[in-house]
Amino acid sequence: MLNQYQKSAVEIQMRLLDATIRDVLRLIREPPGDGILAHVRPLAIGHRARLEGILEAMAAEVAAVVGEFDLQPQDEAVSRRIRAEMAEAWSDLHEVLSKKLRRYGKVDPLLSKSLDPHLHRLIQLTMEVSHLVEEEP
Repeated sequence: MLNQYQKSAVEIQMRLLDATIRDVLRLIREPPGDGILAHVRPLAIGHRARLEGILEAMAAEVAAVVGEFDLQPQDEAVSRRIRAEMAEAWSDLHEVLSKKLRRYGKVDPLLSKSLDPHLHRLIQLTMEVSHLVEEEP
């Protein structure tokens, strides 16, 4: 029913949706703790059960599509996901270097000496994480 390109497109979307469903279920069931700059507010208890039901129905529908169209799972290395997250962080950190902050208004000349060293260190550390997981078999 699907040609190979269509099947590939459907597999990719079902894989992404499956990952999203699992991530959201994890957030509902195990809300993350507070971070340095984020205080996490969990969902209201009344919403959790309903959301879990909807998400489980979504997962069942994904499973039905996978079965009906003989979609194949793909091995996903955690290291690949970590590299993708670090690449995004690397890019985002470059966007808040002092010279890039000009788009938001005048930049204090001393900012490059106070903020940029921290950002450059964080950029370097994102690259170290990426290189470390790249070495995994």
